[in-house]
Order: sequence, then C-alpha cells, then structure tokens
Amino acid sequence: MDYNGWHAIAGLALFLPGIVFAWRKSWAVLYLFAAGIAGGLPGIWALFSHQVAYVFTFPNNVADAIVHLVTAALMFAVAGVQVRLDGGLRNSLADLRADRRNGGN
Repeated sequence: MDYNGWHAIAGLALFLPGIVFAWRKSWAVLYLFAAGIAGGLPGIWALFSHQVAYVFTFPNNVADAIVHLVTAALMFAVAGVQVRLDGGLRNSLADLRADRRNGGN
C-alpha cells in the first residue's frame, strides 16, 4: 500500500471525529456506516484505476483497494455487532429520536 501525506490527513480526518462520535452509541453506529462508505468507495475506485478521484496516484492500486475495502468491512462489521447487541437498528438509533423530540437537550 502507498502510505503518503494524503493517507495521513485522511486518517486524522476519520480518527478525530470518530473520537467525538464515540461518546454516544447512536452517533458511533452512524459514524461507522458513514466512514465505511467513505473508505470503501475509494477502495472500489482503486480496483479499476491508478489515479483515484483524478488526483491521487496509486501505483499499487490493488493493494490500496484491498486495505480500503477491508477497513470498510471492519467498520460495517463493528456497526453490525452493535446493532445486533441492541436488538436492531431502531434501538441503536433510539437516542437520536429522543434528542429530536426534546429539542436536542
């Protein structure tokens, strides 16, 4: 895999909000789904191109794609385990609905 400055910035851009979203279960579940999509899409693109997003050159695009897709799969798996433990997605996201009814308090 090609680890460069862009990967470092992207890692921080995913990791730092992840810490904030980890404070609440519903935020964490939503974050894991969003981050899984955000990481998986470049992985799919990297399978077919050495130049992802028309900007990033990946000479080892298949290895990059595998790392992105495995990371996305792990995020989906962790979210899925939490949803299963909660008894469904509705239960995992229940405190979001409660916040909306209480005006965010």
